[in-house]
Amino acid sequence: MEILNSNEAELKSKDEQCILPRKSPLVGFLRHSPPLQLPSTKGRPTEAMYDNFDQLLQWRSHHESDCCVNFVPGGPGVKQQTLDKKSPYVGSHRHAPPSPVLNFTTRMNSFELPPPLLLVEEALRQVPEEAGFQILSFIVEVKGIPCLARVNRGFSALMKSELVWARRSVHIAPGMVPGLAPHLAMWLPAWRLASKIVIPRSQQLIAELAREAPDLPVEFAWRFDRELKGIGVEVIHHGRSVKRVAGADEELVVLGDAPLFQTVPENPYLEVVFDDRSIDVAKDDLNDFGIGVTAQPPTAIEELGSVAGEVPLSWVVDFTRSSVVLSVNNMEAAKGCGVSAKDIHQGSRVGLRVTAIGTFEIYLDGLLRESLAPNECERVPPGVHLFPVLDLYGCTAQLSRTYAERPTPDECNSR
Repeated sequence: MEILNSNEAELKSKDEQCILPRKSPLVGFLRHSPPLQLPSTKGRPTEAMYDNFDQLLQWRSHHESDCCVNFVPGGPGVKQQTLDKKSPYVGSHRHAPPSPVLNFTTRMNSFELPPPLLLVEEALRQVPEEAGFQILSFIVEVKGIPCLARVNRGFSALMKSELVWARRSVHIAPGMVPGLAPHLAMWLPAWRLASKIVIPRSQQLIAELAREAPDLPVEFAWRFDRELKGIGVEVIHHGRSVKRVAGADEELVVLGDAPLFQTVPENPYLEVVFDDRSIDVAKDDLNDFGIGVTAQPPTAIEELGSVAGEVPLSWVVDFTRSSVVLSVNNMEAAKGCGVSAKDIHQGSRVGLRVTAIGTFEIYLDGLLRESLAPNECERVPPGVHLFPVLDLYGCTAQLSRTYAERPTPDECNSR
């Protein structure tokens, strides 16, 4: 009995020597494996396993350092991360195959067209060429030329037909001029029958159009003037937008550099859209945004004034919290409660139209909301050129001009 107990104790002692301690980094794949008996161990299997495994780790580590790809900013590869030798995952994750290298800089050679363009392409394939010209005339714009040209190879040829642009207004926004300039001569024949071409006041563009297409009717679209503005506002987006300087509370007036269109039978129309109405007006909850016109050419204005109403020969509609007030040369001339600053939100469009008798109509999102009629001696004289004038008091942090020549109700508001 004692001999059996002695043998069992001896076997147990040998087993304990073969089992790795729980804190060993090799736990998980060697702890419960059968004891390794090597001739060279001389009764020390644990030390032998450690020695062989250390050699394996050194060989694998050297091999991976040669195979991994170093990361170079903007390059194709990334550095292969390896686990520390003391990590409990060594043996199960350390030598797993690396993940495939992703390349986010390679662009696709092909693309899928959005559903509307696919429908247009399919429709044009099934109709005569003349009808195709008519369909394109409803959707074509200068800013949409690059997108439509990618529908198929035939679209570029169709868009260059003068029938597509006949009796249409061709608008060239200020930001388009640099990219369009090298291709202008190619597109001028297509615009030969256009009702007019609307361009920003650019001396180079004006001279080029006068030389290449002297018979083409040209009108100048006004922009916010970088020179004729208060110190509290900044002109951005090539003169299409103006934003309020952070912390500015005074000198927030800005003028346009060209007169409003005098298109017969339409009356002059000025419209802006509010990009940002996030300014807190807790200090001044009475006055807000102002929009109007002046008959004084901007180049003849010696002193701008701190508000729009102080601009010489001006008619300005000020939005208050409960009404709109028309000021003529900075004196109140008419008032209405059909719309107010409370109705203006981010994304709202406010329009001002001068009627044939010199009165004013106020539009919100294309809908008539108020009419203001001053005394006859204070009305806008017929036939004068009117320049835009605005100020950004109140909640307005940024606004942009639109290219609308007449009020256009939103679909959601016209229902």
